[in-house]
Amino acid sequence: MVAQPAPPPHPSGAILTVRAIANHFGLPPAFVQAVMEAEGGSHALVRAVQRTKPQVKSLAQALDVVCRGVVQALAEWTLDTTRQGEFIHYLGLRMVPAGSPEDASDTWARTVEARYERLIGGHA
Repeated sequence: MVAQPAPPPHPSGAILTVRAIANHFGLPPAFVQAVMEAEGGSHALVRAVQRTKPQVKSLAQALDVVCRGVVQALAEWTLDTTRQGEFIHYLGLRMVPAGSPEDASDTWARTVEARYERLIGGHA
């Protein structure tokens, strides 16, 4: 009888939690996993988050706090005055449907940038 290879291990609960919460926020699960590992693992991440948010009691809650922070940081970083136009142009390439006229994404980007600047009072 030939031995069958062992089935692949099931992902741990922490990995499944990371994957689910990262996907909820639209973040790459590998990035969120790397953040958790950099903190020293799941238990260390919960303790680190509890320093500023003592009400956090679980890994899911800690990951929620971390992912919200990542999304906020991404928004601030991409809309910083020195990078705002670059990000909006990049977003335009993703938002304008394929097959649109060549300048459609540029027009979209200029429109969004002008309206955003107006809404924030020209302080982007």
